[in-house]
Amino acid sequence: SCGNHTPTADQSAAPRPDLLASHVDSTVDPGEDFFDFANGAWIKANPIPGTESAWTIGHLINEQLYTIRRSINEKAAVAQAPAGNDQQKIGDFWTTAMDSVKADRLDTTPLDQLMERIDGIKTTADAFTVAGELNRAGADVLFAFYVSQDSKQSDVMAAQLWQSGLGLPDRDYYFNCEAGVAKNRAAYPGHIARMLQFLGQDSATATKAGAAVMAFETVLAKNSRTLEAQRDPYTNYNKMAVEGPLHATAPDMDWRALVNTYGLAKCDTVIVGQPEFLTAMDALVKRT
Repeated sequence: SCGNHTPTADQSAAPRPDLLASHVDSTVDPGEDFFDFANGAWIKANPIPGTESAWTIGHLINEQLYTIRRSINEKAAVAQAPAGNDQQKIGDFWTTAMDSVKADRLDTTPLDQLMERIDGIKTTADAFTVAGELNRAGADVLFAFYVSQDSKQSDVMAAQLWQSGLGLPDRDYYFNCEAGVAKNRAAYPGHIARMLQFLGQDSATATKAGAAVMAFETVLAKNSRTLEAQRDPYTNYNKMAVEGPLHATAPDMDWRALVNTYGLAKCDTVIVGQPEFLTAMDALVKRT
C-alpha cells in the first residue's frame, strides 16, 4: 500500500548541489557581462596559480588526472609484480623515466642511432623513410600519422594523416605580427641552434642550421591550413586508397611501406586531413 511504501535509495538521497549555479556571481548583471555572471564565482575560488599563465576547469581536471596517474605509477614501482605482468611493466617504465641520474649519465647517447639515420639522408626517398622512423619514435616530422576513430563511422578505427612538422605552436606563429608572437618567432632559430650545440655541433654550424630549419618550417607553415580551416570536419576528411590517390599526393613517399611499418599491412585506405599539404611537403623535401 501507499502507506507502507519504502523510498528507494535515489528518492531518499539528499539532492545534489547545482554545480553550475555554484559558479554564478550574482553580483554581476548578466545583461552587462554574462561570462562573469556565469563563471565569476568559480574564477574567484580558483585563482591562477603562480606557476601558470592561465587556469581553467580543464587545467584543474588535468591536474587531478596527473595525480591519479602518478599514484598508479608509484604504486606499480614498489609492487614487485611478477615479470611480464602489466603492473610490472608500468613500474619499470616509471622507474626508468624517473631515473634522472642515469639520464644525466647517458646524456644524448640514446638519440645517437636516430641522429646517424638523419645524417645518412642522401635522397628524397631517404628523407621520407627516416621521417617515418622518427614518427614511429614519437616525433611528428613532416606529417602526423596515427590511428583513431573514423569520424564518419565511429565504430571503425582508421589510419589518419594530418599536417604537422612545425616546431612553433601553429602555422600563424610564422606570420603573425603581434609583438609577443614576433618575439617568440625571432628567438626560435637561436633555440634550435642551442639544441644542436647540445648534440655536439659548433656554434657557427648550429646557427646556420637553426636559420635553415626556420626557413624550411616557414614554407611548411605557408602550406598548412589555418586553425579556422582545420575546424571544418568535411574539408578535413579525405579518405584515400593507399595504392593510388594517396600516392598521388606525394609520389616520392612510399606510403605503402610507411603504413606497413606500423603493422598495418591490411590497411588499404587512409583518411587525409589536408592533401594539398602533403603535395607541398613532397615538393619541399625534393628541392631541399
